[in-house]
Amino acid sequence: MRKEIQSWEGRFLSKAGKEFLIKTVEQSLPSYAMNVFLLPMDTYQEMEQLMCKFWWQASAKNNKGIHWKSWERLTIHKSKGGMGFRNLRDFNLSLLNLGGNPSFVWRSILEAQEVVREGVRCRIGDGSTVNILSDPWLPDSKNLKVSSTHPTLLNQTVSVLMSTRDVAWDVDLVHDLFNDWDANLILSIPLSSSRERDVRFCCLEKTGHFSVKSTYKLLQMQKEAEAQPNNSDFWNYIWKVDNYCPRCVPHPETPYYCLVECHFASSCWEHSGIKKNIQGLSSFTGWLEAMFKQVEKAKRNDIVVLCWALWKTRNELVWSDK
Repeated sequence: MRKEIQSWEGRFLSKAGKEFLIKTVEQSLPSYAMNVFLLPMDTYQEMEQLMCKFWWQASAKNNKGIHWKSWERLTIHKSKGGMGFRNLRDFNLSLLNLGGNPSFVWRSILEAQEVVREGVRCRIGDGSTVNILSDPWLPDSKNLKVSSTHPTLLNQTVSVLMSTRDVAWDVDLVHDLFNDWDANLILSIPLSSSRERDVRFCCLEKTGHFSVKSTYKLLQMQKEAEAQPNNSDFWNYIWKVDNYCPRCVPHPETPYYCLVECHFASSCWEHSGIKKNIQGLSSFTGWLEAMFKQVEKAKRNDIVVLCWALWKTRNELVWSDK
């Protein structure tokens, strides 16, 4: 990362250019290692200091600059007033949830298990595996666990709250053991006549499975909840733009379309002599990674510079008076 940043320090780059390089190149470099290892805190701090210094440096000739915000604040989403840079520690924990060789990364997975617990929810089937007091099973995003503390609930599963005669809650028992708030939530949960088994799922994904994206999102949501509230409407307005390509209206614009597929972008790639066509890709990050693998190192900077030029001209077109 240090070597890559040093190769850019002699170039004139705007803030948008620096943002592009940090997000698409620098923050991708440690991804392979973070898929396998939980990195030391000193390593995170050193990498983040390199990126922070590069972000705030005043010019290509002067590598000093005033750090108006801490790196931690810059990792907050743009809608909250930050820049949306990755928090490397949180991203590392998110990647370790997908470790393919548990025996090799067991210590790292143990570090990430608390993150997994925070995103788990329980869907009630027969109630035999869900603990009444300790598991998150209530259908309320802010009150997932019961607040009632009746002594008979200790070490009991949800199945004891169901009628033994038919598929229904034991209404009288629920009202006797729980306060009104908990009781109403419990009785609102539908029960299946097939008496299926209980299911645990990830609440941040429609599929119910954990992913790097959902785990990282969970960690950032927790930090944002602890931080002072920002004017989200204001920041959403600042960053909001039309979702159509300014050159190909009404074609929907994505980073991949804007920088690779758009007729203007295609013409630029053709004149540059760099073959951009890679089959089976539709995301810009995947395309950039594939391009870096297939071209020699000398041409990687050319790819980044051309992507930045395309992005700059696109912004000039969007924000200028048409």
